[in-house]
Amino acid sequence: MQTSSHKGYLDLLRLIAILLVVFNHTPAFHFPFHATGESLQVKLMLIISAFDGVAVPLFFMISGALLLAKCESLKRLLQKRVARFVVVILLFHIVQSTYYCVGGGENGIGIRSFLSDCYWGNMNAGYVLGWSGAGAVWFLYAYVGLLLMLPFLRLMVKGMEEIHFLYLFGLQMTLCVICPAAFVLVTGNTSDGFRLLKYLPLCGNVFVFVLAGYYAEHKVRLEKMSIKHIFALIAVSVVLVLLAALMPEWARGRMNAEQVNPNIPGMKAYMLVPCITIYLVTKKMAVSCHLNAKTSNVLRALGGAVFTVMLVENILRREISAWFTDYESAYFPSVCVACLVWIVGLLVGLICKKVPLLKNVL
Repeated sequence: MQTSSHKGYLDLLRLIAILLVVFNHTPAFHFPFHATGESLQVKLMLIISAFDGVAVPLFFMISGALLLAKCESLKRLLQKRVARFVVVILLFHIVQSTYYCVGGGENGIGIRSFLSDCYWGNMNAGYVLGWSGAGAVWFLYAYVGLLLMLPFLRLMVKGMEEIHFLYLFGLQMTLCVICPAAFVLVTGNTSDGFRLLKYLPLCGNVFVFVLAGYYAEHKVRLEKMSIKHIFALIAVSVVLVLLAALMPEWARGRMNAEQVNPNIPGMKAYMLVPCITIYLVTKKMAVSCHLNAKTSNVLRALGGAVFTVMLVENILRREISAWFTDYESAYFPSVCVACLVWIVGLLVGLICKKVPLLKNVL
């Protein structure tokens, strides 16, 4: 049952999002971008990959919903949140380096290279992440950036009315979707660059979703959402997902290219309305349902284990994918691997939550 202290629908959103994140890191997600030809199967896979773009934005929405409304001092923010996440980043790199340099049979670990990898924090630098497939690493650094900006974002949202949120979302749709898409349609150019965007950071893929989470949680009144509103949101979301999938195909045809470029414009740019729709529909369904205490506790435990999945999913993928001989060349095995990683990762997370030194960090 929903309580004022814990919001079960956020656990549902976390579980959905982490499954999509894991799928995003499998060959199945990338198949339609490497396939050639005009087959219907490739187009369907492209739509699935486009929809998968809601994965990480949902996490940022959840963070915005939970964090922006809180009141806490700078000291508490730095000690409780930022310092904790710095520990998480160090722990992440230690786990990765231990696995790939010891368990994975690789050599070359050293203090200098380890610190370099922590400093750069991307998959193109360091002795581990360049070939580990640790796709979560960018999210960890992006989240620290979000935490450091929280005091300013909190002050900002307190003075924002609904029209300001709608104005921001309109800017995002115009500058991140309509303008780049129009450029592709007119010129066929495969570039997703738009010079104005780098001077509008709130329209980017992080902060706009953080603010959208706050808006969906604290500004939208569910009791005023009718079935017509829900179906309208779903219809717009479906159109945007289809556009996200069709735009790369259009550019491929215009350029006479054999393969699809996924960055036309960026698929995640289309996902603002779909993410808000998923959030609101999940919340409305969860609030209207009456879950028993046992089910609510299970959801809460699983939701608390999600973060661990993100930290170890690349290791689990490497181990579990070895069971499938056609993992790199067939679509269905990737789906199976993603589901198995999701299940095993949640179990690992539940176990880690029982370890005294880890339960307050993860």
